Amino acid sequence: MRGTRLYLNLDLGPPDGITELSDVDGFVVGPGVAEPPSQDAKHTWILRGVTPLDSPAWTERNARWVCAEGLDQTVRLRDGWPQLTWVPRAEIYCPSVRYDFFAAAPGEGFSVYRPDTSTIQRHRVADDEADLRDWLKRAKSQGFRTVWLHSRDAAGEGRGLDLDLLDRARRSFGGGRIWLSGGATEPRHLANLAVEGGAAAVILPRALAERCGCGSLLAALGWSDPATELPSQGDSALPSAGTPTS
Repeated sequence: MRGTRLYLNLDLGPPDGITELSDVDGFVVGPGVAEPPSQDAKHTWILRGVTPLDSPAWTERNARWVCAEGLDQTVRLRDGWPQLTWVPRAEIYCPSVRYDFFAAAPGEGFSVYRPDTSTIQRHRVADDEADLRDWLKRAKSQGFRTVWLHSRDAAGEGRGLDLDLLDRARRSFGGGRIWLSGGATEPRHLANLAVEGGAAAVILPRALAERCGCGSLLAALGWSDPATELPSQGDSALPSAGTPTS
């Protein structure tokens, strides 16, 4: 069985015309979807930018609630609705390295440009400028066991998922589940992810699935015959993403 689930981002719009996309494990929807689709127990539904006050009908479903407004806000929402499964989402970027001019001491030769070592910090969280490792440790200490990491740089380049980000996150978030997004534009990028391993899920734009076909994307992740796969159970067999654990 595949180690990485495949979720499609429906661009925060309504889930119209998804019949041809039904082989995937789940869908990300936004505020435009007030009520869950009826009689769909197969897929994991992920609500982004939605609260129970906006869409109370979703509270009766085994959905995942994603907050992209910072870890502190996710904690507040989780504490307000502890019966729901909350997943913090972070946008990650790599800051540019700054070079400063260092004048040579008298008699020591040429002056040179050298990197400012304080700017050599890989992977930071955009909303609070935290180091990724510190953010993940804080998320884990707050009881979250699933996080969604979106690579802003990889998304802009479109040349593949940020596997270095995944590796660093995996080492700092041991025992947790990482959802990864940003940068995948063709099936071979998912094949690279499958070889790397370590991602609980990858989240792709709907347009990619419509262009390449769900079958080719699933095959790249290691599943070539959807009919032989067990029905998706989301993360239900694992500890809740919003329940503190000791």
